[in-house]
Amino acid sequence: MTVKKDPKRQLLGKIAKARGKQFESHIDDSFAYYAQKGFAIIEKTPEPMHPTKNLGNGKFIAYYEKQAQPDYKGTIKGGRTVMFEAKFTAADRMEQSRVLQSQQDYMDRHQALGARCFVIAGFSSGMVYCVPWDIWQDFIIMSAIAIANTMGGPQAKAREEMYRSRAEKYSAKELEVFADMLLEVVAELERDPEQDFLGELFMALGLGNEWKGQFFTPYSVCRAMSAMTYAPDMTARIEKQGWISVNDPACGAGALLVAFANECRRQHINYQTSVLFVAQDIDFLAGCMCYIQLSLLGCPGYVVIDDSLLRPSTSYDARGLLPKDGPQVWYTPMYFRDVWHYRRIGAQMDILFRNAAEQVPAEPPAPAAPPEQSQPLAETKTGQLTLF
Repeated sequence: MTVKKDPKRQLLGKIAKARGKQFESHIDDSFAYYAQKGFAIIEKTPEPMHPTKNLGNGKFIAYYEKQAQPDYKGTIKGGRTVMFEAKFTAADRMEQSRVLQSQQDYMDRHQALGARCFVIAGFSSGMVYCVPWDIWQDFIIMSAIAIANTMGGPQAKAREEMYRSRAEKYSAKELEVFADMLLEVVAELERDPEQDFLGELFMALGLGNEWKGQFFTPYSVCRAMSAMTYAPDMTARIEKQGWISVNDPACGAGALLVAFANECRRQHINYQTSVLFVAQDIDFLAGCMCYIQLSLLGCPGYVVIDDSLLRPSTSYDARGLLPKDGPQVWYTPMYFRDVWHYRRIGAQMDILFRNAAEQVPAEPPAPAAPPEQSQPLAETKTGQLTLF
């Protein structure tokens, strides 16, 4: 059976291919200009292919001799190595899976030695983005630390050192840009809290890692799940118990918890005083994104950055109010609000009373009844002993 090809789809494919070639042509022209001016020498990386048969007209059969490498490599003035992958798409977003794992590993090794590595992403709208992975990572981690350290705590000093080690790579003007970026996040979540702003931006820039299974759930799906999760008796439970807790053991950037907070608001529940948010994720960057969004939305709770299968979040109380502290636990500012402070005191008192009750010695057992005195052995006239 012959499958009929869709002419419209074929045309769109040819247009996208032509735009992709034009995108690479612009890059090549730019690098020719840089070389002419003495700014940099950056060249296209040849494909590691070995031809086996010439088909004529520039066509041949070949196989890859080794794994693919980044598209461009070179040196900029001053001696620094630069390498990057160039990708073009006709869609409105680009997945990181477009960059092969071998290419990611290759750039990671070179970046660890001081090379400048990144991805240039071109879109059919005409927009072109340079996405340095390390800059995005530094922005998220430094923003999370800036929020967390406003409350101090035993982890503040170590996190401050982490902040300084990342901040020292940038000038004062560049650090001001980081502050402006965080202000944009605050303004966007204030304008529309009904979104997973950082998660969607993270995936739209193609920074999600397919090899780690990073596919953040779309916010529309999270909203539907939250509406189904909110049971009819939940309002009555909050009125009876005072508060409830919600836990996402694979939180990503926190979309599901953000959606639940907004669902509470639609149900006229003040989640800032009635819901404890507990999140966990194995990925440090994802956990920090979740922490930033929960903090900016005023959600009381904490984010645990650890493996939820091997080391799930645990607490001293049954409801998760008193987690086992450590460097992997990040508390949101609202967790320290007075209402939650008094609840933690109450939970601690309950634990103390329970432990004290368990340590009270039990009443000693009643002494055993003394054994009955056996009858003395009788002696017969013949001198024999008898039992009766």
